[in-house]
Amino acid sequence: MRSFWVLIILVLGMLASVACTQPVSNYPELVLTGGVIYPLGDSNAPVPALAIRGDRVTALGNNAEILELAGPYTQQMDLEGSSVLAGTYDAWIDLEALGRWSSTSFDVRLASSIEEVQAMVRNASGTNTASGWIIGWGWDENDWPTPMLPDHSALDAVTTERPILLLHRNRQSAWLNSLGIASLPSIMNAVDPDTMTSVAINQTNGIVTGPSLDTIVNVLTGDARERAIWLGEGARHAASRGITRAGTTPVDAETIETLLELEYHGLLPLRVDIRQTPRAALAYRGSNLERQVQESVLISVTAVGLRLDGPLASKLAALTAPYEGHTTTGNPTNTEAVSVAAAASNKAGLPLHVHASGDRAMNTALDAIAESDVAGGMIIGFDLLPEEEGAARAAGLNVAIAAARFSNDIYHLDELLGIERTARAHAWSDLVAAGALLSFASDAPTYELRPLATMATALTRQDVSGYPAGGWNASQIVPHTRLIRALIGSPAKLVSGSSADLVVWSEDPMTDDPVALRRAEAMLTIVAGRVAYSRALVGTPTSLMH
Repeated sequence: MRSFWVLIILVLGMLASVACTQPVSNYPELVLTGGVIYPLGDSNAPVPALAIRGDRVTALGNNAEILELAGPYTQQMDLEGSSVLAGTYDAWIDLEALGRWSSTSFDVRLASSIEEVQAMVRNASGTNTASGWIIGWGWDENDWPTPMLPDHSALDAVTTERPILLLHRNRQSAWLNSLGIASLPSIMNAVDPDTMTSVAINQTNGIVTGPSLDTIVNVLTGDARERAIWLGEGARHAASRGITRAGTTPVDAETIETLLELEYHGLLPLRVDIRQTPRAALAYRGSNLERQVQESVLISVTAVGLRLDGPLASKLAALTAPYEGHTTTGNPTNTEAVSVAAAASNKAGLPLHVHASGDRAMNTALDAIAESDVAGGMIIGFDLLPEEEGAARAAGLNVAIAAARFSNDIYHLDELLGIERTARAHAWSDLVAAGALLSFASDAPTYELRPLATMATALTRQDVSGYPAGGWNASQIVPHTRLIRALIGSPAKLVSGSSADLVVWSEDPMTDDPVALRRAEAMLTIVAGRVAYSRALVGTPTSLMH
């Protein structure tokens, strides 16, 4: 495999330099040979070789056929039996958060108790500047021996000299110390926009959630330069995991402008499907920003986005029955916000995409999409089928399944919902049978971005250790070929004339071996004919670069 890596290094410069210009000849710039390339057209049969010119695949066939197309300056890469799929689509990624928290030194995801969080905060307070906010991310009370929400006293025990803000792993709630609360008096004035009643019940204890999250935006939001760095880092991280197209969380006009700037400077390594906030969508049509996006190669505005589920999506918040878990409640399905989003969808002529979790949020999301007059609606999550209609209401909808979250949910679903109700949970086979169009949504950075590992979870309905034996509600397993097509989105094939978006994987994605799928890594990611990521450049010995 060493020669494979050396070849990657040799072609990187060539691809990067020619990708932004039109080809000057009919010869391909790059041919890949000796691989197991799955076109996924009329059949699943692989071919060993393909050719790329500009941003398009120009031919597929056997090694001899493709090599005959090569010109004097065509680069050849011998894949040495590696597997290739069309590019991977992830339907829901917060690119800015992914970049920020993937590179931060204050990540408390590994903390298995409040005491460990305290120790990490204490260390952070010593390494950061002597004043100002201590900001971290990644705590999850469900990972602790006693899964109960913490309060400000645990952070006060570390320091009362500096304000502390720790964002929950799902980024839907925050934990503050007393000084942090005192530094944000607007927290105590937050109201529910539906009922106009105070939502500051838990805030005095140090947990901020629901509408009150808006009050901490100024603490968490970086300046324009920082946001650009985080977005770029998030995009690069996604490309390194084999993602060639990412659907965003709802973003504002400033985020779109930053992404366009990154693309202009050659710093955007993947395609981005933008979901706008309702407010941004209302101002988009006919704007200069729309004209800029229309000229973009990598960026598209595809939908109006809305997130309905509350801070407890990891434990199926917003259930019809009262939720008795160890987390805050609240009103995650803001009816006014839903109406505004549906109206924005209709006015902008963009489909409505809703991230929803639980019975209540699911039904609200389905009603909202029905209220939108624009085809192409999507629900991200869809963890519980509506009780009466079942999967029937998903007919014709795009559904991005939360397989990464599923491996966490299975530990508590039976206890939380009851056996009868869990038969409707993560019912992927029923959704397919009803005519839903499946894709995957990682919800990164809340959950790890490992596309083939996530597919292994969907294929087995088990966690990484093989629990439970036989799979959890195994009747809901979706056939492997359908999962592959969900993984790569639409158009789900590599043919002559298709976009040159592809991923070289360390393991065969068509294998039924979940162990192999879980250890799979992206070796090479190509987007629009350009090398977006190569593992060869990570830790490559200096001697190979000269």
